[in-house]
Amino acid sequence: MAVTLSTVFHHFGRNLSVASLFGLSEATLSKSINAVNFTNLINPSPFIANKTLILTTGHLLERNLNRYTALSYLRNLTVRDVPAVIIGPEEINFSKKADMSFLEKCRRLAEFLSQSEVSVGTRIPIFVSQDISFIEMTKYIDSLIVQDTNQQINRIAAAKQVLSKTAFESNSASPVFSKLESQLHTWVLCFDSQGMLLSHSESFEHQYGQHYGIVQKQVRKLLYGNRKSACKIEKAAFYAHLESFGQSGDLSGVLVHGRTNEDSQYARQLIAHVLFLMDSFFQGMSKLHLEVEHLNSTLLTMLFAGVDVGKVREIGPIFDSMPHEPFLLIALCEQPNSATSGSTMDRYRIRKRAALATHGAAMFLAEFNGSTILLLENGDYPFEQVFEQSVYAGISRPALYTNIKQAYDEATQALQEAITAEHRRIVQFMPLRTFSDVSELMIRSYRDHHTEVSPLTPLFEYDSRNGTQLALTLQCWLNAGCSWDKTGRALDVHRHTAQIRVERAASILGVDINDARTRVALWVGLESEGKKLPDVADDEAPHAL
Repeated sequence: MAVTLSTVFHHFGRNLSVASLFGLSEATLSKSINAVNFTNLINPSPFIANKTLILTTGHLLERNLNRYTALSYLRNLTVRDVPAVIIGPEEINFSKKADMSFLEKCRRLAEFLSQSEVSVGTRIPIFVSQDISFIEMTKYIDSLIVQDTNQQINRIAAAKQVLSKTAFESNSASPVFSKLESQLHTWVLCFDSQGMLLSHSESFEHQYGQHYGIVQKQVRKLLYGNRKSACKIEKAAFYAHLESFGQSGDLSGVLVHGRTNEDSQYARQLIAHVLFLMDSFFQGMSKLHLEVEHLNSTLLTMLFAGVDVGKVREIGPIFDSMPHEPFLLIALCEQPNSATSGSTMDRYRIRKRAALATHGAAMFLAEFNGSTILLLENGDYPFEQVFEQSVYAGISRPALYTNIKQAYDEATQALQEAITAEHRRIVQFMPLRTFSDVSELMIRSYRDHHTEVSPLTPLFEYDSRNGTQLALTLQCWLNAGCSWDKTGRALDVHRHTAQIRVERAASILGVDINDARTRVALWVGLESEGKKLPDVADDEAPHAL
């Protein structure tokens, strides 16, 4: 049978469309399908594993392809009844076991596909929407592809031999911002939860003295040709000989169309370099110390470095959008006792919940300094609905991009307060500019720590049993600046009566009302309990009747 997208989802227990996966309406997706010309898209090279073809689809999310184009291409594959699979923590229920590892999911997927009638040459795009170690993922792919270690060693040796005779142009530009225009990234399977390719680090560039983008452009010349050179190779032959290269140890079998032998030799050298880069990813991960580079994290770092937000918008992001000013910066982390604690937060789930609760407000989600950061358009949102119960959140004041560092400090400070508070997981930053701000913060902190059993409980119980109002008298005295005269006038009693009642309340609580810190603590506690006070009269005011 043909393994279509819908049958795969049905097999794993959930029927989910591509449109709903990325939060797009079917109408929007249909319009984009009709507007896209698929003939110019490169068909990725498949990897064969136990008669199951697994390929990477890096070109779908290149800078020249927006998300609508990428989704349209995927939908076009399913329309043509070509198998397409999406792997993600939420999209497919592989098992009831919640803590199943990502590699275990991949293994079960391969088993399922190997049992189906998938013909050779079938393309199965795999989108990974889960954070995973770059080294771990590439090692897994390597275990699928490499059947013969000697063959792999021979392939690398032959590539190095050709490379030693070839000098390529170097480029010192950062690899993060190079446009991913060619085939090379289709050989490296890795998407993070934001749908962004996990790229290589600068250590790779330094190791080989090459810039990845330069080689990409050179390979693109081979695949498409250009005005300056008639050198061109057939894509099918190129892919076929990528698999066979290494067995014979040379490139003589590659079909190259060139005006001269020199053009053909140049093409073979480029192919050898491509093979070398590809094998380096699979064989030399730990030695090269490759690191995962998230585009959104890089963009956020640029904002912190003072880069104009307009320039950042030009670079990306792909699935998110930079909110307009003013915005809220929100720092997030998992609760220690949650099921997902200790692992990277599921940013896809956060993004989906936030989009629903904020009615599609512009948002930008990234990782920074080990924390998950969310930029959200300023607004009055139901944050209890935006973030699920297992998430702590610290929210900054509305900020401009020029003040993003200050907003980050505010959000992280609020996040720490949320973590230490016992009964509140979402905290909005409050500046301590006035004494009123300080008192408000004290009251808020008291409520967080004393929602069930209050230190004032003995006093409240005494009033309840005896029908007195000692708590109200004590609060009135504190608000009157500890003046017996003002307290007596406010309560319409003699000043000595007010004093006796306050001292009786202090005796019940076992505190010394002459201590300034005790007075502050009593005032905060009584204000937090919300007891109703009579108005405190001024010295010149007449006695209350």
